[in-house]
Amino acid sequence: MKIFSRYLCLFLMLMLVISVASGCAADNKTTDGTPSSTQEKSEPKSEPKTEPKTEAKTEDKKEEPVETLPSGKITDKPITLRVWSSISAQEYAAMEAYENNYAVQKLMEQTGVYLKFEHPIPGTTSVQEHFNLMVASGDLVDIIFSYGDSIGKYPGGYLGAVRDSLLIDMSELIDKYAVYFKKYVLSDENYKRWVTSDDGTVVKFGSMVIPMQPSGRGKAYSGPMIRKDLLDMVGLPVPETIDEWYNLLKTFKTNFPDIMPFVWSAANNSQNSFTGAFDVQKGFYQVNGKVKYGPMEPGYLEFMRLMHQWTKEGLVSAEYVNVDQIMQALKGASCDISLYRYNTYRAKVIPQNPNAILVAAPYPVRKKGDVYHFGDEYVGVAFEGKFVTTACKYPVEAVKFIDYMYSPESSAMMNWGIEGESYVIVDGKRVETQRMKDPAERCKYILNQFRGFVDEDQNAQQYPFAEQHEAWEIWGSSGTDYKFPVGYTMTTEENTEYTQIMSEIDKFVNETYQAMILGKQSLDTFDQYVSKLKEMKIERALEIWQATLDRYYSR
Repeated sequence: MKIFSRYLCLFLMLMLVISVASGCAADNKTTDGTPSSTQEKSEPKSEPKTEPKTEAKTEDKKEEPVETLPSGKITDKPITLRVWSSISAQEYAAMEAYENNYAVQKLMEQTGVYLKFEHPIPGTTSVQEHFNLMVASGDLVDIIFSYGDSIGKYPGGYLGAVRDSLLIDMSELIDKYAVYFKKYVLSDENYKRWVTSDDGTVVKFGSMVIPMQPSGRGKAYSGPMIRKDLLDMVGLPVPETIDEWYNLLKTFKTNFPDIMPFVWSAANNSQNSFTGAFDVQKGFYQVNGKVKYGPMEPGYLEFMRLMHQWTKEGLVSAEYVNVDQIMQALKGASCDISLYRYNTYRAKVIPQNPNAILVAAPYPVRKKGDVYHFGDEYVGVAFEGKFVTTACKYPVEAVKFIDYMYSPESSAMMNWGIEGESYVIVDGKRVETQRMKDPAERCKYILNQFRGFVDEDQNAQQYPFAEQHEAWEIWGSSGTDYKFPVGYTMTTEENTEYTQIMSEIDKFVNETYQAMILGKQSLDTFDQYVSKLKEMKIERALEIWQATLDRYYSR
C-alpha cells in the first residue's frame, strides 16, 4: 500500500485538479453495437436479488479451489460483489443499474454470485472523474468493468494498476480457475493474441470476443449514409469521390435550404470517414509497418482545407462536439452514423416520415480507383476487460464469475436473453421475438458487457433492416491495411509515458482542428502547429508506438 499511496494518490489528485479546472462533461459509452435503450414507463424496474449479509470476513477466507457446482453454481453460499462500471444515458433510463437487466439477474441466480453496480450517473459527472474519486476515497469496489475508461486510461493500464496495488495480479487465478476462458479463448491462436501481452500475460480477461468473418476481416458498423428520398429527388447517384460529395452537398443546399446537407461530430471520430480520402486518419496508424500520426501529416492539412471550405459554404455542420449520432441523422440530409443507432433512427423518424430511409455510401476517395485504407472493422476484443481489485474478499469467486461468461450457457443467455421472452426456438434455431425489434426493449435482456462472445446469428437479427445489411457489404469492401492489428500491447512503462504525453496533445489537436475548420485560426499556421506537436513530444509517442508494433510482429 505504500506504493499505492505514494504514486497512485499523487496521480489521482492531479487528475482531479485537471477535472475541476476543465469542467465536467457527460462521458457515456458510445461503443458501436452497445445495447442502450429506454424502458417503457408502464413497466416497473425490477430489483436485483441480493444477499448482502452472507459475505464472509477476510480472515475466515481460505485460498482453496472452489468447485463449480451444478447448473453453473460458483458458490452454494450466495455472496455479493460490488462492481464499478460506466453506463449509457439510455441504459440508465431503462434500468438504473446493470443488476436490473433480466438476463443478468438470471445469471446471478445461477451462479450464486450477486452484483451491486456503482455507476456514474450520466450527465452529472464525467466517467473518469467518478472513477478517480472512487479510487482516491479508498473505498474500492470488488470488480472494475473497463470500456476505454477507468483502467483503460490508467497510467500503465492493467499492469500499471497492479503495480500500484489497485488491482490484483490475476495470472495465477486465471490459470487455476478460468476453465472456460482457457478452453475457448486461449486455445485459439488469434484470440490468444488479442488478449495477451508480448510476454504472454493475460491483460484483457473478461473482454468480449468478436470473431473474424469468413472474409478474413471484421464487419463494418459505421460510415456515411444519405437520405435516399432526397437523392431520388435531385436525381443524383450515391457519391464515391470527394468531388461527387461536394456536388451532392451543394445540390442539397440549393434544393433543401432548411436541411443541413451533412452533419457529423468530431467527438465520435466520424470525420475519419473523410480523412481517409487523404490517406490519413485522426490518430495513429501504420503504413507497411511504419507508424504515423495523422494530424501532423500533409494529408491532414488537405482534409482541413476541404472541411474549412465546406463549413464556410454551409455544406457541413459547424457543430463538432457532443452531437449525438441520432440528432445528426434527424436534422441532416446525410450523416455519419453507426448501424446500431440506425435502429433508433428507424423507430423515431420513419413513423413520421416513411420516405426518409438512409442508404450507405462507400467511404469517399479523391478519385475513382483509389483505395481506401481505413475501413471500419469490428473484430478482436471489445473493452479492456474486467479486473479484480485488491479490496475484493472473494477473488477466486470473482475470477470464476468472469470466466463463466465465456461458457456456452452464459454466452447464449447474454447474447439472446431469456427464452419465451426475448427469443423463441423455431425449427431448432433461436429467433428474436417482436419485442426485441424495439430498441427500448433490447437492453433489458442483452448487454454487451456480459457477453463472452458475439453470436453471429443473434448479431444479424439485431440489425433487421435491409439497408443495414447493404451497409455491411458497401463499407466492408474497403481496405483496412493501414489500421493497427488487433492485440498489440505497450509495456507498463511505455503506457504510462504515452498516456502522459497524449493527454495534452489530444486536447491541443482537437482545439486546433476546430479553430482551423471554423476559420478562427489560419490554415497557414499548420507548420507552427506541427512544430508545437514536436515540442509536446509527439515524436516520442511515435517511437513508443513503433516499438509496440515491432514487438507484435516479432511474436
